[in-house]
Amino acid sequence: MQEVSKSHSTPTKVGGRGEPYKELLVLSPHYVVGFVDGEGSFSITISHHRTLKTRIEISPDFSIELREDDEEILKRIQKTLGVGRLYRVKFRNEKWQPHIKLKVGSINDLTNSIIPFFRRYPLQAKKAQVFELFVTIISMMMRKEHLTYSGIQKIKKLREKMQILGKKHHL
Repeated sequence: MQEVSKSHSTPTKVGGRGEPYKELLVLSPHYVVGFVDGEGSFSITISHHRTLKTRIEISPDFSIELREDDEEILKRIQKTLGVGRLYRVKFRNEKWQPHIKLKVGSINDLTNSIIPFFRRYPLQAKKAQVFELFVTIISMMMRKEHLTYSGIQKIKKLREKMQILGKKHHL
């Protein structure tokens, strides 16, 4: 496990019933911002849903996915943000290492924790532009625009801009 220098973290004791207490360091928000600039993802999934009136479901999420041997840093980021769940990601290809993902998909957690966090501690790379589009889409969802045909079309265009900005390689 990699250690983070003391200037980037604050110790907090954690542990559940029957678990020994273990020191889990809460990270500096500036460290988290830098980490998310490099490894984080703000995404919007659009899928068909047969029981919805529009037949379209819009699902926003914030996530970070790393190799499983980096689980400790994801736990510390989760502790710092105060929200999110950790998931084990299994790959069918045996050449891949197992991964772990920190994911926040609840509109409540996104609007009350993730968005305020990155408003207070702004992203520094071009991911800041992706974040602003993400916030716009969530705001539309809060106004129930994702339940209309015209709202869905606007969200699709914003998501396309997010995807273009998120590309690592341009041909």
